[in-house]
Amino acid sequence: MSLDIRFLALIIIVQAVAMSAVAFNMGIFRQVFIFCYLLLVPGIVLIRLLKIDNLDLSETLVFSVGLSVTILYLVGLLLNELLPLVGFQGPLSSFSSLVSINVIVLIISLLGVSGRSPSQEFLRSLFAVHNLVAVVLPVLSIAGSFLAVYYHNSALLLAMIALMAVCTLLAAYRKVFSHESYPIILLASTFAIVFMTFYATRFALIWDQAFEFYSFRITQINHYWNPNYLPSIGLQLWKTHSMLSVNMLPTILSETSGLNGASVFAILYPFVLSFIPVVVYKLYRTQANKEVSFIAAAFFIANCVGLGWGNDMQKIAQLFYVLLLLIMFRDGLSDLARNVLFGLFTFSLIVSHYSMAYIFAFTLLLAWIFFAVRKESSPKISITHVVFVLVSTFCWFLYVSGGATFEAILESARFVIDSLSSNFFNLNARGSKVTQFFGISEYGTNTIFNEISRFVFQVSALLIILGFLGMLLRRNKTRFAKEFQAMILLNLLIVILNVVLPGLSATFLMQRYYQTTLIVLSPLFVIGGYFVFDILGKIFRKAQFEKLARFFLLSVLILLLLFQSGFVYELTRVRSYSVALSGYRIDKVTLYDGLGYSNAFDVYGAMWLGSKIGDQQQAIYCDNNAKDGALLSYGLINYTLMKPLLNTTYTYPAGSYIFLRWVNVMESEVVLSSLVWNTSDIANTLNEQNVVYSNGASIVYEVP
Repeated sequence: MSLDIRFLALIIIVQAVAMSAVAFNMGIFRQVFIFCYLLLVPGIVLIRLLKIDNLDLSETLVFSVGLSVTILYLVGLLLNELLPLVGFQGPLSSFSSLVSINVIVLIISLLGVSGRSPSQEFLRSLFAVHNLVAVVLPVLSIAGSFLAVYYHNSALLLAMIALMAVCTLLAAYRKVFSHESYPIILLASTFAIVFMTFYATRFALIWDQAFEFYSFRITQINHYWNPNYLPSIGLQLWKTHSMLSVNMLPTILSETSGLNGASVFAILYPFVLSFIPVVVYKLYRTQANKEVSFIAAAFFIANCVGLGWGNDMQKIAQLFYVLLLLIMFRDGLSDLARNVLFGLFTFSLIVSHYSMAYIFAFTLLLAWIFFAVRKESSPKISITHVVFVLVSTFCWFLYVSGGATFEAILESARFVIDSLSSNFFNLNARGSKVTQFFGISEYGTNTIFNEISRFVFQVSALLIILGFLGMLLRRNKTRFAKEFQAMILLNLLIVILNVVLPGLSATFLMQRYYQTTLIVLSPLFVIGGYFVFDILGKIFRKAQFEKLARFFLLSVLILLLLFQSGFVYELTRVRSYSVALSGYRIDKVTLYDGLGYSNAFDVYGAMWLGSKIGDQQQAIYCDNNAKDGALLSYGLINYTLMKPLLNTTYTYPAGSYIFLRWVNVMESEVVLSSLVWNTSDIANTLNEQNVVYSNGASIVYEVP
């Protein structure tokens, strides 16, 4: 029996098991098996079809995940548009989704040819005993998260972060770990740190996350994605609903696996996110050696721990963003494979997140213009690719989301232009993140540890700038491709503009865009360190300065990780905003108002109220965080029905509702933007209403 037949037989067996798991609802087995099947197998068979047989195991995994998500997008979109035409309601049901995906996977398998298996050397390295140390990281993260949340003990999480730092050092110095272990360490470290954050903030569906979960639940309930469903309830909701990454993708996974929506969100996005640093490392390997690439990828992770990874749309989109950059610079791909991958990943990027799609489109355009003005040819950035990305991006957002994202961009542009004339010399107009970086403003308690943290962050940013100078002055040593250098220049300009132009940082969220630019800029951190010590070595004529450079870089990297993760603040017991490590000792007003978190009391109260009113149009009076959090995401209450709860209002329309969440009841605090008042101010008014729901910390009143 040939390899092709064995592979085809394996696919058929896997599909039979998947169908049986769904048909007989095999509990946890169904959930785990379907998740692994849908997020890996479709991509694996497509890799074979494209004859991409020179990938190592880590590349096979990341390409499989990216291509699998792309196939889920395409299959879901086809079902969503075609089945209603033949009278089939609920096209995204578990049966139609799984059967269609199985058919597509089987067809691709029949068309594909045998590909090369991962090398035995890599497999031996993967399962080497010393790599089990890296596997301990996710285990400590899972166990430590339970311990921190339920027993208020962060010891295991602190041990996990310390072990993560030790693994990074040992790998960088090639002690214990080999070069082949780099992807494993990056994958394990990212999953561990991301799971820790996700589990601690599982009820933190507010603002962007609330919009995303609302879009998903509406799609899941109807088993249908209607892009025109939300035009009347706000621009942010409308443009979020046009992103398949937070409605169609989790709907398919939830329906087929049997997992509830909250569990899908808690598993899907950390799972996909964990592969991003691996792709980042592979991208850097196209431009630098293994050691530089690993330190740069670890630097990227350390920054993301503090800056955040963005909303769920951005998490998915970043995977496709870095995959697109990787296939642009990776050698060994055939023209057919490169073009097909470029087209598929471009589509997935566009339908995953609007901002990431615009960043990629305009970066590609400006890079092409840069080479066109210099009259240089660029085989990696062709006019065909540029036109394809621009046309695809504008078509999707103009015709699918009704131009909602364009309207948002125009509003932001108008705000920035107005700020140029009125606030150009006002440093605070650059946003809190910029002013905190320069030490102009503070956030929270200012201790010696906060000052050290800021200093370490500033040193890392300075090294990036010095790395840029080093890249320009030592081109023969950096061996960066000219297209990669152009990408670096454009991303550095994005950061500079956020600092220079008033309003831009606050409008486009500086921390998110800085984190995105680090995908390209992180190698400069390493180049900057070696550049400085190379100069010092020449001045003092000492050859060992290269070793000192690595020691210095790793010192900055580890300090950055320990501070950005909240490790130092938890260890020293100073004020911390790391909910994962220190959530149990953050005061509740700060946690539920300042940071916007909810708890189970708020969630159950919102779900009850949502089921109570159904499709009715009664007004609901609540504070800001209830409106942008639990009531929207869990209650699925129409955004336009929620009104501000004021202490100056003494009469309410008959049949309307008043929703008090945990912090309103237990801490007697109500927050409306800059207005903060005590619940006792409306005590007499509340006594006149009927209590229709109470769980001890969340109360719903109905106005008689």
